[in-house]
Amino acid sequence: MSEPKSLDLPIDRLKRKLASEKKIDAVMKFFYDNFVDAPGFLDAGHAVKAPKYLEECIGHVAMAIWKGAPVMVEYRLIEIPLLQLVHGAVTLNGKQATVVWLTDMTAGVISIAQNTFTGEMLYARLTVTPVNPGAPN
Repeated sequence: MSEPKSLDLPIDRLKRKLASEKKIDAVMKFFYDNFVDAPGFLDAGHAVKAPKYLEECIGHVAMAIWKGAPVMVEYRLIEIPLLQLVHGAVTLNGKQATVVWLTDMTAGVISIAQNTFTGEMLYARLTVTPVNPGAPN
C-alpha cells in the first residue's frame, strides 16, 4: 500500500490546541472528532515502536501515578509520517490508555482510563525539550 501524498486534516489546529488548550481532554476530543474516522487517515499509517522521547514521557507519568513503583508498559502505535504524528493504545499496569504524539513538536497527550465503570479518565500533556535538537525523537 502506498502512502498518500497529502491528507486534508487540521494538523495545525491540533498542534495549536496541544500547545495552548487548558483542558487537555479537549485536545483528545478534537483528535477523535477530526482525525480518527477521516478518509485515508488510518491507511496512511504503519505500526511503529514507541519513539524514545514518548517512552521517556510516559515513563515519567507512570512513575508519578504509581509513586515510583515499577510499571509494565505495552505499546500498540501507528505512525502517520505525512503528519509527523504517532497515535495508538498504551497499557500501563493493565490500565488502558490512548496517546497522541507529534514528533516534530516532541509533545503529545495521553488519556488513561482510571475507572472503566464510571468513565473516569486521567489526562496528561507530554512535552520534551531535546538536549540535542534534530536527533530522532
